Amino acid sequence: MGDGRVRLILVGCDPHARRVYFPVLRRLSEELCVRLSLVVDLRLQEDIVRSRPVQKRCLGPNGGCGRR
Repeated sequence: MGDGRVRLILVGCDPHARRVYFPVLRRLSEELCVRLSLVVDLRLQEDIVRSRPVQKRCLGPNGGCGRR
């Protein structure tokens, strides 16, 4: 808990979330220590949510811990 990261929960990983929220989350992860802790979505979206490209677009190359 005391690692200084902001933990976020994303409910719904639909195309809108990927288009609108992911760029914002990525920018935040570059500027702050932001970590996407949980994604809640329908089971049929599981492959998309777990895919590495989705995680990379959302959290960036540093895994979501801002400037090191």
